Amino acid sequence: MASYEVEHDIPSAPPRNHSDRPRRPDLSTFFSALEHVDTSGEQRAHHNNYAIPAPGDISAVFRTLAEALEVMREGNENDVVQTMLDSLTAQAERPPKEVQGVSQSFLDSK
Repeated sequence: MASYEVEHDIPSAPPRNHSDRPRRPDLSTFFSALEHVDTSGEQRAHHNNYAIPAPGDISAVFRTLAEALEVMREGNENDVVQTMLDSLTAQAERPPKEVQGVSQSFLDSK
């Protein structure tokens, strides 16, 4: 009995080599973490208007983005990407205590 490809005259395709394409990271974890710490806009995940994201959550956002950049960098030595990775790693080690907002003078001017 012949195979499906032979019966239907489908040419056999050479096997694909996935290593020739650069890997694309899955950024769903990054966007989920970013949505968790984002305090701007009306779609806030929490109900306390004075709540601020935890420093560990902010570090997680920086680390997941750094991991995605590391996946994209594999095979390509690029100084710009390395600089971004170093910056993200440094920010993840020292997250801000709170997310910065606007100054009081901005609020008073309205």
